[in-house]
Amino acid sequence: MKSIPGLPADATGSTLPDPGPDARAHSLRLLSALGAQILAQGGWIGFDRYMQRALYEPGLGYYAAKPAKIGTTVRPAFKHP
Repeated sequence: MKSIPGLPADATGSTLPDPGPDARAHSLRLLSALGAQILAQGGWIGFDRYMQRALYEPGLGYYAAKPAKIGTTVRPAFKHP
């Protein structure tokens, strides 16, 4: 996991595993597509449009991509006693 500049490496508190090179490349493709649209729209898009693309963009969005690329493991947020 990358650290945030100016903060200690463990300051994010994340316990998530590294996504791996395929998932990281997939995320970068989605970020690139979102960034291109934001630039094309003058530097701003609405939250609704951002979420629509992040979730449903063909081949890139969370629900539109193949599960192997984005992960399918569901973990509980807490453990029962």
